Amino acid sequence: MRKRKITLMEIKKCLERGSIVEPAHLNIQGNWQATLGYFIAGDYIKVSAAIEQINEKDFVIVITMML
Repeated sequence: MRKRKITLMEIKKCLERGSIVEPAHLNIQGNWQATLGYFIAGDYIKVSAAIEQINEKDFVIVITMML
């Protein structure tokens, strides 16, 4: 995040309001993964995230983010 100068707020907005860039698919760990994109502050941010289930609770794991 620091290297690409992307804030946590920008990542959250991308996950909440972004459009699908790469459709959901099962990754090699067996979790559903997708990439979402969103325009914010003049930049197009893409966030790749997976949904992981731990102790019957779902978590969103951010894998990487790109400008």
